[in-house]
Amino acid sequence: MHGDEIWTVDPRSLIGDGADGYIVRLPFYFPRHGDPWDDTKNPLDQLRWKLSPGWPEFRLFRGNPGVQFGVEQHFDTMPSGVTNVSWSGAEVKHYPYRSPATQRARAQLHERTGFDIDNYRHIIDGDNVFWTDEMIARYQTQDVWKQLTCDR
Repeated sequence: MHGDEIWTVDPRSLIGDGADGYIVRLPFYFPRHGDPWDDTKNPLDQLRWKLSPGWPEFRLFRGNPGVQFGVEQHFDTMPSGVTNVSWSGAEVKHYPYRSPATQRARAQLHERTGFDIDNYRHIIDGDNVFWTDEMIARYQTQDVWKQLTCDR
C-alpha cells in the first residue's frame, strides 16, 4: 500500500479464499489540463477525473519463509514465492498527484539518471504536468488497457 492509495473495501474481507496474494484494480485520479488548481485546497478535493476500470496491481500477500522481494526488483509489486494469486475485483483508489514543481524536478532527475524516463517523457518533451485528452486517449490504446475493459 502506498501513501497515495485508499482501499474501498476492508482488506480482511479478501483473505478468506485461501489465495497467497491478490490483484486489485487501481483507478487513478488526476488533474486535467486546463482545470483550475488551488494550492491552498486539499488535492483529494480537486482530483475528480479518473481512469477506469483501473490498472491491475498485485497487493496483499501472505508472508512465509519462501516469499521475498529481489534486491534489484523494480516496478513489480509481487514478491517471488507467491504461487496462488486471486483476482479480487477490489478497487484501491490511486491519487498520484504531485505538484507541477515536484513533477518537473522528478522528470529532470529521471532524465539525468536514465531511470524510468518514459514515465516522465510527457514532462521532459512538452512540460505536460497535467493530463490532456490526447494523453488519455494514447494511454487507453495500450493493450493492457484493452484487456482491463473486458469483464472478468
